[in-house]
Amino acid sequence: MKRSAMSRGQPMKRGAPMRSSGFKTSISKQGVRKHSTLKASRPQATAEEKRHMGKVAALCCIVCSECLGIEGTPAIVHHLRTDQGKMRAGNFNTLPLCPFHHMDSGEGVHDMGRQEFAAKYGISEVDLLHLVQTRLHVPLWVSPYLNH
Repeated sequence: MKRSAMSRGQPMKRGAPMRSSGFKTSISKQGVRKHSTLKASRPQATAEEKRHMGKVAALCCIVCSECLGIEGTPAIVHHLRTDQGKMRAGNFNTLPLCPFHHMDSGEGVHDMGRQEFAAKYGISEVDLLHLVQTRLHVPLWVSPYLNH
């Protein structure tokens, strides 16, 4: 095992090198710090996928509008994880959710889990996806969840 030159209990010096966190930091010509991961990340979204996710995000939160009757709640994109294991679905299988219904509120799909979320609001992620794609007039062949 490699030992460091520092002894226990000794405070770290300013600017001392630290263990790599997996991120690489660089400073651009404008003086803005950029962070990028060293390991390979998921592939970049295509232009068509970006346009679709923009349309999805432009809709109001699907849970607020369909389940609670609240219109106009700003939304962010949520990727379905149904039948994906730990991976997320592709960029066409996304829902517009407000931050409250997305995560970190105790009421979001990431907080409660898919089954508890569906039980609380009375509709599953897949059914919400069908509503979103119907609103956006997306053909059924785009989503594997809708071809049952």
